[in-house]
Amino acid sequence: MELTDFLLRTDRVPILDYMGVQIDEVALPERITPVPRRRCGISENHIYYKGAGIIYQGHYVNKPDASMICVSENPIAYQRYSVAYPLLYQKYGIFTFCHQPVFSDYEGGCGPKEQNLLVMQEKFMRSAIEEIVDVMEVPLEGHQIYAFRLKQMRGSYKDTIALMEYILCENFNSAWDKNLWADVMCYGYVRDLADWFISDRPVHKLGTIYGLLHSIMKAD
Repeated sequence: MELTDFLLRTDRVPILDYMGVQIDEVALPERITPVPRRRCGISENHIYYKGAGIIYQGHYVNKPDASMICVSENPIAYQRYSVAYPLLYQKYGIFTFCHQPVFSDYEGGCGPKEQNLLVMQEKFMRSAIEEIVDVMEVPLEGHQIYAFRLKQMRGSYKDTIALMEYILCENFNSAWDKNLWADVMCYGYVRDLADWFISDRPVHKLGTIYGLLHSIMKAD
């Protein structure tokens, strides 16, 4: 038996409510395998489909209710609790509740803020994305699936230094508390640009570099 026999491969992304009832679905042009712990799948043609569902393991809320299991309490004021719906655990799809209270993205999906990916892909020269090949509509308000190819490249710590110089000189910024290193490929190329923005304010520059260095330290 091959490893692929244990992996989910599908060209249909179900849309489920919090009880696990399927209310709709999205048809993809090819079969994908979900990437662990990410709202993304990859095809045999090496095309990534961001927003094409997730294998559910939990989400964040500020006020848990009786239908959830509270996994842990977090020190972050805007997402106080890590919770899970028991009926959904390890199910695959897009779910009709938000992954985080402060964002409108449904669990496993890409909401309106992810449209910034298209803008930043044109501007950010150290993007790890080679090209965005398609944008597919999802029957949830403001949600889409982004299909893209990644660049084939290699890197070293010198690319990390070049990345920091680039974002400081060109005024690119991201959230200070985001795990930026998880989105960096080959030491110096950013895979997920949706949360990036342009600003020359020192507070944004400081926060971005802090976020990058802090996440590097946590990783190693």
